Amino acid sequence: MVQKSSYRKIGLIGEGQFGKVYSAINRYTGELLALKELNPQEISTKQFLKEIRILLKIQHPYVLRFYGIEHDKNKRYLITEYCEGGTLRDLLNQDQILSIEYKLSIIINILEGLNYIHQQDIIHRDLKPENILLSVKNQGWLPKISDFGVAKVREEELDYNSSTMGDTGSPAYMSPEQFYGKYSHQSDIYAMGIILLELLIGHRPFIGSPSEIMLGHLNQVPTIPETIPDFLQVIILKALEKLPARRFRTAQEMRTEILNATLNLSASNNSFFDRIPYKLLDFDLIDNQEIDENINCLVLNDSYIYEVTTKDLIINLFNFDLETKKIIIETQNLCSLDSEIID
Repeated sequence: MVQKSSYRKIGLIGEGQFGKVYSAINRYTGELLALKELNPQEISTKQFLKEIRILLKIQHPYVLRFYGIEHDKNKRYLITEYCEGGTLRDLLNQDQILSIEYKLSIIINILEGLNYIHQQDIIHRDLKPENILLSVKNQGWLPKISDFGVAKVREEELDYNSSTMGDTGSPAYMSPEQFYGKYSHQSDIYAMGIILLELLIGHRPFIGSPSEIMLGHLNQVPTIPETIPDFLQVIILKALEKLPARRFRTAQEMRTEILNATLNLSASNNSFFDRIPYKLLDFDLIDNQEIDENINCLVLNDSYIYEVTTKDLIINLFNFDLETKKIIIETQNLCSLDSEIID
């Protein structure tokens, strides 16, 4: 880094085709950021400037925020927001069993960001779980579309030549036309279809050697398990049509279809997870304690039941009796809401 840099590296958090990504701290504000190192031997000055031009055009909650650049004699760095949740690939590799509703909410947010990108006449061309970063907020994981290294501005389609075929994305997520050096907004929608299917079933539809993957994209119809609801199968197959004209016209159109599909799912499941590995508890109390009719709120947290009436806060410490499968109240504390409650 240059001597007067405002940023101090903390550690390596990732490595890609064009360089490494470090976590860093702003020396003056203390803000945690990410530094994306771009190796000049792997990426030309023209490509570097093109990515900056694209990043400067886009500002959206579901797109990685760009702050600026740093450089020294040998290396260049893009300064972006730091996403502590890792990537969508990291989430896919975890053992957590996310609910189908929550998986769809991630896709819906990504499509919102993608629709904004397309409105700026930008085609990403390399959408994949590794390029979807996750920011952790109160409402859960918020996806951020990142890595515009091979993105194209729509006007550049007029300058197409065969030399662009080497920078068209990752074969596992490439649309059929990208294998011929062609691309459009529908190419990104195809990639979103692959990501959606992978998120739902845990693996990509086409695997094997690069040539086998290419033949799958060009000639094979993806096999979708019967466990996937029919209305979602229709959405996936439309996104993965071989001909671009048969896919969703826009990312917003695909997003709307998925939003409508969620109405067909159980509205009662608001959990992040598909199932919780514990049996349901019977809340009948062994001492047959009657519930106050004036209770405004009843909350269960760890080993405590909190009851709030119009005047009092009642804190009950309980244990679960394995034999009777009932809750036993061990102690009960009464706090007047007129007094100050600490902890």
